Amino acid sequence: MLLERKTGKRVGPQQLHKDRQLCSARLNPVTSFIRTSLPAGLLFGLHIGVAVGGPEGGVIAAGQASITKPSVTTTVVNQASQNVIVNWETFNINTNETVNFNQPNTQSQALNRIFDQNPSQILGSINANGRVLLINPNGVFFNATASVDVGSLTASGLDISDSDFMNGKHHFVNPNGAQGGLVVNKGLIQASTGGSVTLIGGAVRNEGAIIANAGQVNLIAGKKVTMDFDGDGLIQFAINEEILRNVLFLMLASSMLMVVRFY
Repeated sequence: MLLERKTGKRVGPQQLHKDRQLCSARLNPVTSFIRTSLPAGLLFGLHIGVAVGGPEGGVIAAGQASITKPSVTTTVVNQASQNVIVNWETFNINTNETVNFNQPNTQSQALNRIFDQNPSQILGSINANGRVLLINPNGVFFNATASVDVGSLTASGLDISDSDFMNGKHHFVNPNGAQGGLVVNKGLIQASTGGSVTLIGGAVRNEGAIIANAGQVNLIAGKKVTMDFDGDGLIQFAINEEILRNVLFLMLASSMLMVVRFY
């Protein structure tokens, strides 16, 4: 589950194919298990069309930030507070589009809550120096052309409340215990050294490259997830116990140390 580069270098185009092969070899056992263990509707209910126009309808719901569009294909979020919440009507990025987050520091967090009735489609680029969270209960899809370069990334098909997020609590759950959306990565997601990449949903699939030098890569399928970014590294899951044990086995096989609790 943990893909680590000892060199601390970013990958280039020539290395991408090798990374995808390695990532696929590491994570496909989880994908195979999920395919046979979760409802088929979660896996095949995601209909991908063409993302148009970039993110739309952004409103600052908490914290301080501004949203600008210096060009037709570029959206910039200039974050002034340590934590910020942005509500979006849609958050799609086409192949020629870029979203940049300029954040105060590497620990700054930008929660992007997406109210689209469809899965968010990331075909282009996301860049950030801090932590970016993409929350869409209908799912998040990173196409093979997607390129994400951030301090840390959380893409979730489970929601998180404003108050929990602003108070440093990362508790993900949908209202009334609803099933989380499908989260799929087919592109390249890179976290900075020591950063993390976390994909959370009713089902999660990785068919691309996920790189977190000296950090963590977490794929979590379930209805309720609590994460601890800054504490002792404890990550708690409230998910199907059989799936969790399978994921734990794979993590141990990859020499990744993580404390987990069933509850």
